[in-house]
Amino acid sequence: MVVVAAVVGAVLVTAPSAPEGGPAYQVPFTAQADYLLEGYPQAVHPDLLTPDDIPGSRRCRDLEGAVVSRGGWFASGTPVRLTLIGLGKRTVVIRSMQVQVVERAKPATGTAFACSRWIDARLSIPLTVDLDGTDPRVRNSAESVNGSPSYFADTVVELAPTESVTFDINPVAKDCACGWMVKLSYTDEGQGREMEIKGESGQLLRTSSVLAAGQEYIETGGVWRRSS
Repeated sequence: MVVVAAVVGAVLVTAPSAPEGGPAYQVPFTAQADYLLEGYPQAVHPDLLTPDDIPGSRRCRDLEGAVVSRGGWFASGTPVRLTLIGLGKRTVVIRSMQVQVVERAKPATGTAFACSRWIDARLSIPLTVDLDGTDPRVRNSAESVNGSPSYFADTVVELAPTESVTFDINPVAKDCACGWMVKLSYTDEGQGREMEIKGESGQLLRTSSVLAAGQEYIETGGVWRRSS
């Protein structure tokens, strides 16, 4: 039997695996997914805007968050950081990771906003997924087998108690504005289980191509400039 649990931001909702009246199954780890803004994030809004049209802080990553909260999308290539932290007294085995695209729309055609890069030194497992595909498969970004992509389904990751593992998922989209979530399969005490992971407040993760954007602004040294 496969038991499904859902992760909403940092909040875990579990489905009982015991018979009716028995104790509910407790997932032995937490999971949190959110866009990684310490790299080179981009956001895109469907309207033609300037940075001055976005209320709040001029700080690049704050402004991009405001763009998304006002109906925009994080752009293709802005990674999602998925962090798993062991809680129980036993080791679980992460068997596979899948991405399910729930919503598809045409890419945003308005304004792209891009930040300058700084380095995030946290050790992570880099992954990539092509959201344009009909069956998006998560692959290891840095590995290949005989010149072919190495898929995460071919990888086994163990999560020990009190330890953590971090994945940086690079969502690539050229033809869509996609709402998506992560589906994680794992084994706990010999039983296969599944977990659905969404973003903040239980919302779908939202990624759009920027290829159709009509204009772009780039922040450098705290100053926003329109790209020529």
